[in-house]
Amino acid sequence: IKYLMSRKPVWVEDSKVHECAKCRKAFGIFVRKHHCRNCGRIFCNGCTQHSIVLPKFTRYYGKEPVRVCDTCYYSERSAAMKAKRNINVNKKTTPVKQRTNNNQQQRTNNNQQQRTNNNQQQNPQQQ
Repeated sequence: IKYLMSRKPVWVEDSKVHECAKCRKAFGIFVRKHHCRNCGRIFCNGCTQHSIVLPKFTRYYGKEPVRVCDTCYYSERSAAMKAKRNINVNKKTTPVKQRTNNNQQQRTNNNQQQRTNNNQQQNPQQQ
């Protein structure tokens, strides 16, 4: 897995591409080529408006947001949100268990206290 994480991103060669990979707009003087830093394909400016941090390529791009295509942006964002949701679910699980244990302990203590009070009321001479 570490090998996959540290692999260098592969970019499509500029000379092989003449139109945007998404909208098919022809490249020219006014429509420039932009590589998606995640998938390496070439897009126009309009199809690479987003920037995100790419953890799998921090070795090459650092921890700063880099230009990515719309598809990679939404894909990475979705993956990040799922991971965050999983972390939040795990965080919520622990306190609930702790609360349950605390509630059970509190009930046990209350029951013991109630039994003691009942015994004292039934046998007032033993005090």
